Amino acid sequence: MAKASGEFDVKMVPEVLAAGSEGTGIGRMTLDKRYHGPLTATGRGEFLSYRTAVPTSAAYVARWTGGRAASCCSTPA
Repeated sequence: MAKASGEFDVKMVPEVLAAGSEGTGIGRMTLDKRYHGPLTATGRGEFLSYRTAVPTSAAYVARWTGGRAASCCSTPA
């Protein structure tokens, strides 16, 4: 399988939350990814996050159009 490597930029735009979600720690953004170099392409996705009252505790999931997803969780030390 051929491989290409290069740089990319990601623009994250905050989106409006559903009514009643303000102040709950929930966040939502759209993602616009632009690849540069040997590979010229674009990607779109959505980023959902949750922050607790503990500064070092949070979780997120990012889903890209086409089905790829990534997630992460951090908890207090």
